[in-house]
Amino acid sequence: MRNITVKDILASEGMKGSKIVAGIAGLYREVRAVTVTEVPDIGDWLHGADFVHTSAWFMREKPDDREIGEWAKGLIQHGASALGIQTQHFITKIPQIIIDIGNEMDFPVIELPPHATQASINEVIMNLIMDYQAEILRRTQKAMNCLMETMLNGRGLKDVAEILAKLIGNPVVIENATFKLLANAFTTEESRELLITRRSEESLTFLRERYGHMKLENIEGQSKKMSREMYMSKLELKTENNSCLQITLPILVSGYLYGFLSVLELESPLSEADFAILDQSNTLIAMELYKQTFSFIAEERCRQDFLSLLLDEKQNSEEVIQQSARMLGFNYKKPSLAIIVKFYWTKTRDQIAAHIMDQDVTQTVIETLSQTDPNVFVAGRNGDIVVFYHPGPDEQSRSVCGRIQNMIEPMLYVEDLVIGIGRISNDLFSLKASYDSASKAVWIAEKFAIGKIVDYRDLGFLRFLAVDIRNDLKALQFCDDVMGRLIEFDKKHHNGLPETLYMFLERNCSYKETAQMMHMHVHTVQYRLKKIREMLFVDLGTMEGRVNLWIALKIYQCLKNNEGVVNGFRPGK
Repeated sequence: MRNITVKDILASEGMKGSKIVAGIAGLYREVRAVTVTEVPDIGDWLHGADFVHTSAWFMREKPDDREIGEWAKGLIQHGASALGIQTQHFITKIPQIIIDIGNEMDFPVIELPPHATQASINEVIMNLIMDYQAEILRRTQKAMNCLMETMLNGRGLKDVAEILAKLIGNPVVIENATFKLLANAFTTEESRELLITRRSEESLTFLRERYGHMKLENIEGQSKKMSREMYMSKLELKTENNSCLQITLPILVSGYLYGFLSVLELESPLSEADFAILDQSNTLIAMELYKQTFSFIAEERCRQDFLSLLLDEKQNSEEVIQQSARMLGFNYKKPSLAIIVKFYWTKTRDQIAAHIMDQDVTQTVIETLSQTDPNVFVAGRNGDIVVFYHPGPDEQSRSVCGRIQNMIEPMLYVEDLVIGIGRISNDLFSLKASYDSASKAVWIAEKFAIGKIVDYRDLGFLRFLAVDIRNDLKALQFCDDVMGRLIEFDKKHHNGLPETLYMFLERNCSYKETAQMMHMHVHTVQYRLKKIREMLFVDLGTMEGRVNLWIALKIYQCLKNNEGVVNGFRPGK
């Protein structure tokens, strides 16, 4: 169902005798309102897509062409769709300047029939618009009944997409807040090819950038048309054989982003009636996403209850924990390892409800890992994700985490992540220990910046530092005993001597390699190491001294950005 156009109005019985004198190429301009004008400054009063008509009363004194031309251009600039002029009362012919502008800008200029009055013209156009609006309401109600029946029968978003595609005659895509595909429907083989292009990384990158930096305001109280105009994006899709425009509407609930509804304008441009259907279906899709979200919340609560029972310091009954694990279908007797995924969120987190992000991340991890472990356990805890995974005989834990990283990093609201891998467990008791070791791996990865994926088993002596060093007096005293004077000197002079020492040890005490890595002359490195030796409390020339320095430097590295103090004591004081 297409919109009312200038051509439709001229074809009506009440407009017989009208003549197109200019802008014939603009006959398919949409008309949504009718406006009478007898004054030059009518532009500010237009609604947009107006059919403007006049008896030319203000032209009776024959104003100059420049003034008339500015008036005609002003109508076009303010969104008028066409201009009808009567030539029987105050002027005998339409000014040539208006005809020239109409032809130049494909703006229909119409000489109205002698019998037409302003009231009759208003009546003709308003009747057409009202009939069209009534048809929109009828069609929208029919569509709503069909969609509502589909939802009540539990047929889901796939069927909603297919019904929408039939109603509006164009392919439809439904996605969640991070553009994960939920459902789509194509109308022809051509549309299938375009839908594949729509899901390409280039297209998704455009949309992520478009919505990733948009401030989603609370639109309660605004009309759907206003919210549509605020947030609608258009993207041209191209294949070797075809092209079309894509229209994307966000699914918003109380200002939060729940997903996206996209339409490919392949068969025909969307009409106002189509948009009315999309607006209503948008609400139904939001309801379905709401339902899925609360179903997830209920399931997630059960998973989190199991985690709490397992990790709680109160020493819950082993039988209770086992029962909870069995209810979730998790085999705790089979060898498994704990994986903790810690997130760093982008500012986009503010525009997406927290439970929507939790649901998206958790389900993504489940879908990724259940392909190789159908009984994998995944749950959120304190903003992170906890995984208990049963690895295959030859499966490497880092490759498992790499799959998680590859799926989560591109998400709209994830800026970065760290993944900690724990020790293998064979029962409930060791499962808690596996979680603890994974947690320590995450802590070490954050403090020492040793990579995004860290296996506790590969940490070596660093695992002994997996405590809160800032509150460990012995660790602080050890650091001070070994290199306290060097730290104090660096605080006063900021000459980076601890960094030079670190690089020297890192490069197996090679002056040449240290100089290359720090972009210094070898003599400079030698001089700096001479200064360092004078301030150390251990012998840099012995293995024991180098080991003590290496550990002290790691402690210092951990403290540097968040200086530790215990009972008033800090290293280098």
